[in-house]
Parts: sequence; structure tokens; C-alpha cells
Amino acid sequence: MNKVAYNGYTNYETWNVNIHYSDTFYDITKDAVDDLDTTYVDFAEEFNLQELIEKLASTFEAYVWENSGAEGLPEGIAKEFVTDGLDQVDWDDIAETHLSEFDILKPFWG
Repeated sequence: MNKVAYNGYTNYETWNVNIHYSDTFYDITKDAVDDLDTTYVDFAEEFNLQELIEKLASTFEAYVWENSGAEGLPEGIAKEFVTDGLDQVDWDDIAETHLSEFDILKPFWG
């Protein structure tokens, strides 16, 4: 799949899902960051940002599939459009976007 940037996201589908679920994604991300034990003496050495990105991406994807109504659609063209669109979402991109808002994680970016 060729990735075409759209408004700073991987593609239109990624941007569109983030627009619709941004507040929920932020809340989920905030909870995940708040749960990090940054006072742990070896936190900086052991923390893996990529693992957190993947965990959040998986959580976001499951949330959207569960709440989008896509799975309840009858077989047909509408369901194909919805599922094909959701299959194109770059969930890591959305997770990275929301994680980048937290100053405590800035030292772990690239």
C-alpha cells in the first residue's frame, strides 16, 4: 500500500479515525502514561516507547472496531467500505501522535 500523507497523518483513513475518536484516544493515552512508574530507579533504562506505542495502537484499534458498528453491518458494499477503510488506518501513527503530547516521554523520542 502506498502511504499518502494527509493532514500530517499516514493517510485519510488514519486522520479521519483520529478526528472522530481523538478525545477517547487522548483519555486512553493519558491513563497509560499515568500508569507508568517513572519513579522506578531504572525506568529510563528499561522503558520501551515502541512497546507502549504498539500497546496503545492495539487498544485503539480494538476500541474502534467495537464501537464503530462495522462488525454489525450486514454483508454487502457498505460493510466492505467500512472494513476496508478501517483496515487502512495506521494505528501506530495515532498512538505516536497522542504520546507525543506528554512531556515526560520527550527524552524517549528518536
